[in-house]
Amino acid sequence: MLDRIAAQKKAGAFRELRTRFAGCDEALLADVRRRFAVEAPFGGPTSSGMLTLHCPPKHVHALASLLREKGAENVQVMALEYVFSRTNPLYARLEAGLAAAP
Repeated sequence: MLDRIAAQKKAGAFRELRTRFAGCDEALLADVRRRFAVEAPFGGPTSSGMLTLHCPPKHVHALASLLREKGAENVQVMALEYVFSRTNPLYARLEAGLAAAP
């Protein structure tokens, strides 16, 4: 249950942007991470230039505009339902609380 709650909470904090373009490199990825609090959940662009980014909703338009300026023909934006991660901060807090209990 805690896993689903944490995944839904994380999903609400982001929108997923997908694009493909040859001009994306590590320098651009570092820049968008810094400027827009972006995460690249699957790493940098693939060999074909496919890129998936998770971005806070307030930065979506600015990020999509920048990606198009840099050469992306299209940028798809989707709402996320769940983002499951290996670590779960809710479970970690519960576990720490149980360990501290007498």
